[in-house]
Amino acid sequence: MTQLEAVDLSRKLARKDYERTIAAEQLRMRELHFRMYARRVPVLAVFEGWDAANCARERVCTVTLAEDTEVTATFQPTPPPRLTTSSTGLGSITPSCSDGCPYDRGTAVTLSAAPAANHHVSGWSGCTQDASDPNRCEVTMTQDRDVSATFAPDEG
Repeated sequence: MTQLEAVDLSRKLARKDYERTIAAEQLRMRELHFRMYARRVPVLAVFEGWDAANCARERVCTVTLAEDTEVTATFQPTPPPRLTTSSTGLGSITPSCSDGCPYDRGTAVTLSAAPAANHHVSGWSGCTQDASDPNRCEVTMTQDRDVSATFAPDEG
């Protein structure tokens, strides 16, 4: 499931609560965007909806202007995709991201496995194994990714 699919769209806010909080939330969004911009962290914003007469929760909003009217489009940021790594058996993976490491969207990440003495990588999941090196695999960070390596003892 994607993060966007996990959003609860059934949640509602009473009009008076909305009017009381919207300005502060818009300011908070602008401040967050500026902090990310200053740190050169890419931010992807997702259109959430319109704030105008009869346009709540609509993708397209048509407003007939008979007088001065304020219309606000609200966007919500989406966090960068996270890579989570794990392993089974004796060995380790680099980068080590057991708690999830954020990456810029679209970044190609090469993972390396270091089997313990007398062990080998018996398989990867969640990434594309390097055809010439079984100790490496790659994943492109277009969404959250879970990558794991399995280590097994050498035979003989």
